[in-house]
Amino acid sequence: MSSFAQGSDGKGEKKELSITDQQRLEKIKQQVMRARAQQQIVSDKGSHRFWDTQPVRDRGEQVPPLASLSKGVEQLDVDDKVADAGQSSIADKVGGYIKEQTVEEVRKEPYPLPPGFEWCVLNMNNTEQLDSVYTLLNRNYVEDDDNMFRFDYSRDFLRWAVCPPGYNPNLHLGVRATASGKLFGVITAIPQAMVVEGVTTEMVEINFLCVHKKLRSKRLAPVLIKEITRRVNLTGVFSAVYTAGVVLPGSIGCARYYHRSLSFKKLCEVNFTRVPPNQTMSMAVKLHNLPKKPATKDFRAMEEDDVESAWKLLMNYLPRFKVYPALTLDEFRHWILPKDKVVNSYVSCGESGEVENFCSFYHLPSSCVKHPKHSHIFAAYSYYNVATTVDLKQLMKDCLIMSKEEGCDVFNALNVMENDQFLHDLRFGMGDGNLNYYLFNWRCSDVNPEEIGLVLL
Repeated sequence: MSSFAQGSDGKGEKKELSITDQQRLEKIKQQVMRARAQQQIVSDKGSHRFWDTQPVRDRGEQVPPLASLSKGVEQLDVDDKVADAGQSSIADKVGGYIKEQTVEEVRKEPYPLPPGFEWCVLNMNNTEQLDSVYTLLNRNYVEDDDNMFRFDYSRDFLRWAVCPPGYNPNLHLGVRATASGKLFGVITAIPQAMVVEGVTTEMVEINFLCVHKKLRSKRLAPVLIKEITRRVNLTGVFSAVYTAGVVLPGSIGCARYYHRSLSFKKLCEVNFTRVPPNQTMSMAVKLHNLPKKPATKDFRAMEEDDVESAWKLLMNYLPRFKVYPALTLDEFRHWILPKDKVVNSYVSCGESGEVENFCSFYHLPSSCVKHPKHSHIFAAYSYYNVATTVDLKQLMKDCLIMSKEEGCDVFNALNVMENDQFLHDLRFGMGDGNLNYYLFNWRCSDVNPEEIGLVLL
């Protein structure tokens, strides 16, 4: 799940500090953020009664890295990485599952719900049911702290996000009123092989946990989590990955959102950002202007013929990180091949026709709550990017140009992977939102943002 974060006031865009100084300050900020997160978890011990019963990493637990104890992923070719996904490993002996379990031990009956409510499986290819999910999320999902913006996932985006190759429709779980059939809660799980510190295991990605505002006093969220866990466990999968803006027990790492204004004046009008005190509006708009055309030679939208080459490029790049998805070719095609107003991707190829550089972003607009002039902020979110023959900064500048052409108002990026290489120079401002990464029932050592090779929707 993405975490909503407002833009900076522009102070992050001053160039009074060198890049080295900026990176050093960012390292310090990350250490402070992690310390505060751990402190908050400890201070909120009484409010985490549910999570204290779940197989998540203990507070402050130190787990030795597994990579040196298993087959080095960096020595595998792409086919080996995919073939290894889901196979047994030594992870269940050292630093793997927190709680050992078999399918036979899993509870067979669904967990009970409050009177008047029942479980339902959501068919995301059914227009009526998709509309009910869209409405629930649109009115009850992630908002900023000041209730000015709310995520507005499109119907096409929702279907794309929860129906990848091999998805299990029984893991699109809802809670509805027995009498009216109205949807009051939802949670989804999709299959994804993950590589954690060099060890590959089958997991699910948990997303779209949402409870109607009127039912939040009934503690329905823990029941949704327990029921989706039960259903996932019945398929023989016992671990999960998820993200959240809030701090919960079990976090393995914390990343920060950065924002690059594309429509600066509009973002000021909706109070997403503001004009820095040492600038006028016209000066700020000019500073955020972008070139008309990309600089990378033969830069174009990704096509079907590029998919396999781009997939190999990505899967040979991701093993440098501690945590990343072991994407199959079909999964890569689903997640990266362009879909109108859902995901965009661009490539440049060498003389052989092989993809040498590619970048991508997905679309996630936010509704402007009760704003008299603007109904939405149209945001692009940095997805997966690999540069081999051009500088990553140049590639991402071209990506900004294309997102502007697509009608986006702001380009958001986490400081994961190698994104720190371009955030400062391309005038990204630090946001006020963090995104915490979590593993359910899997031990892992602390992971710094630059060691995370995973972007969840």
